[in-house]
Amino acid sequence: MAMAEVTKEKLESIVDLALDVLMSRDADAGWQNSSILGRVRDCGGVLPKGEVSTVTVWKKGWLLGDWKPKHRQALAVLEKIDEPYRQAVLINRAYLNRTTITEEPVTGKRTETYWSSERISRELGISKENFRARVHRGYKKLGKELEAAAGNIN
Repeated sequence: MAMAEVTKEKLESIVDLALDVLMSRDADAGWQNSSILGRVRDCGGVLPKGEVSTVTVWKKGWLLGDWKPKHRQALAVLEKIDEPYRQAVLINRAYLNRTTITEEPVTGKRTETYWSSERISRELGISKENFRARVHRGYKKLGKELEAAAGNIN
């Protein structure tokens, strides 16, 4: 499979399959944190130095067991990408230009958050340009992993 054949849509569909598992409802086995950085930490994206995460959401996703093979394959391909790039494509696809609503459990107060590239970058502690570069490189790396996986099948 030549790189030209790996379309952006194909790469996005792989990320979407992984997100099906990773963004399952909060009541599912995967999530323990509800903020964007909490979810990123759970999926192996950003862990502060010294913090140990023995069971990440990636591993929990595998343990759920009722996901289709295409979901497992998507996770397997994405897992081969270095964490900053994996994190960038996942967050970009899940949050960029979307609005999330959070509810304070005690008061019930609802807050809307619009996730622009500026907002995401600020939350991640990197520049907007760095975030965009990571997304671009992440998709390039995903395409290469997909090509390698296809080469192993043929």
